[in-house]
Amino acid sequence: MVANTPFLKKQTFPTFPADKYKCRVTKIELTERVPFQAPEGTPKEPAIRFYFDAVDVDAKSKTEIPIIIDGKPVDFRSLTGVDYGGETSTNAVTKIVDGIVGRHLTDTELENLNFSNLENQSVYVMVTLEPKKTGGMINKVVSVTRVDGIPMTTEQLTASTPA
Repeated sequence: MVANTPFLKKQTFPTFPADKYKCRVTKIELTERVPFQAPEGTPKEPAIRFYFDAVDVDAKSKTEIPIIIDGKPVDFRSLTGVDYGGETSTNAVTKIVDGIVGRHLTDTELENLNFSNLENQSVYVMVTLEPKKTGGMINKVVSVTRVDGIPMTTEQLTASTPA
């Protein structure tokens, strides 16, 4: 083991109780991941990481404020593949995007989707608390639904700048 090597410490994230949280979609980024259960040396594949910050509404100002538990913001992340499926698909990226949007995307909307338009949307995020294979626990995003229940329009999804 090499002393002072910054790569030896694995990043850990706080976990929170399994529940439904009101959140704001704060970031969506394209990234890469090693395919699930792939042998060592397998090349990485494209992936999408969704970031959700839990919020509460301030009674006086009526503005959303971050929820803090034990001095840490309540936030959730979900790393998914990039293959958007059909209306009955159960893959993670389809369920999350459809939840944020409030409906399934058409082929044209998918081709012209501006992911930044999905950011800053208010959603409910249902998370579970599950054991990790390497020990410890992790929150898993299992569903996402719009707070207002009003589906986004094609114009909102494909605009070159968020509304």
